[in-house]
Amino acid sequence: SALVYRADPSSQAVTEFRSTAVAEGLATFENPEHDYPRRITYRRLSSDSLVAEIDDGTGGNRREFRFRRVRCGG
Repeated sequence: SALVYRADPSSQAVTEFRSTAVAEGLATFENPEHDYPRRITYRRLSSDSLVAEIDDGTGGNRREFRFRRVRCGG
């Protein structure tokens, strides 16, 4: 069964994206009916970093967001 990613942006309707690829260190979710993005991909780069990519479903209008784990103060 597919995983479902529910995007809930501020002041916008919730949009569901169904998984189309799930593997070690990778998860891709798609919704071809959504205006933008149509595809969201999460890829683990290392034990403390990942990259999220969004695009129009064909690889066009691609944006990339890099995340890194940081220690919390305290």
